[in-house]
Amino acid sequence: MSRCRYVHLDIKLENCYYNLGKPMIGDFGLARLLNKDAQKNRIMCGTATYYSIEMVNRHSINTKTDVWSAGVLFYELVFMSSPFEVKKDTVGHHDFTEIKNGNYLAKIQESGKVPSNDLLDVFKKTFCPPA
Repeated sequence: MSRCRYVHLDIKLENCYYNLGKPMIGDFGLARLLNKDAQKNRIMCGTATYYSIEMVNRHSINTKTDVWSAGVLFYELVFMSSPFEVKKDTVGHHDFTEIKNGNYLAKIQESGKVPSNDLLDVFKKTFCPPA
């Protein structure tokens, strides 16, 4: 998809399937072709706990947005919990503080699990803020 400049925008566990021995991603309802004008790629859609740092900071999205969401999915599979908690206030606005602060390392430490350095490196590269 990324070679074609498409983004899925809703990669999450509920949209992953296993069919004929192959893992697959489904539900392309939010997928879109990236606009050549980056300013037009400022959107927020999908599932809030999978939002990329670009989305929560209201920057232009790109194919790295899906990499971020895949990283959240991978983290959930490894640690059986989400790396970021996104709360709603009384009027339904989301609080993206944990995503903005990159609190996933603290959650790993709190879990008591000791991941390998290679696994930590995967998460550090996946959740690194854009340059």
